[in-house]
Amino acid sequence: MDSLEKFISENRNHLDIYEPSENLFQKITLRKPKKIFFLRQKSVLLKIAASIIIFVAGFSVNKILYSPKNQQLTDLPTEIKEAEVYYSMQLNSKWKELKVFATQYPDIELETQNEIAQLDSIYASLKNDLKDNIDNQEVIEAMIQNYQVKLKVLEDILFYLSKKNQKNDEKKTTIL
Repeated sequence: MDSLEKFISENRNHLDIYEPSENLFQKITLRKPKKIFFLRQKSVLLKIAASIIIFVAGFSVNKILYSPKNQQLTDLPTEIKEAEVYYSMQLNSKWKELKVFATQYPDIELETQNEIAQLDSIYASLKNDLKDNIDNQEVIEAMIQNYQVKLKVLEDILFYLSKKNQKNDEKKTTIL
């Protein structure tokens, strides 16, 4: 028995003599929560947004894997299938970012499309080489490297364009 329990048991007779008044519970009021509705609504919106993102990602992966354009994808090794799905999603994201700059720099977008088209033709050639020898690790690595190069090209161009826009913005603010 700890000291508090000992004190209560020894002094119980003295402590039990007090009773709360009958109107005590009427005086007690509960405070209403302040704008908790917004917080609850915000978390619900976040859950809905997360669900939509997961659905769209799943749908995109399914579309990429089973589109008629990629019917030969089912014949490829799992490593390549996963790489194609991953890099396709990454490249689509970068293309969307690049589209933001397309109105300002249409020549850069066209040049980028040409670069990616060349890399796509190299990838198609590698894919044909892989059909001849499905377990050729060198071809598989070259295919993955091709995707990495495409992604690097887009990232570098986006970096260049964002720096260029930043400098233009700085020039505009110094003029004003």
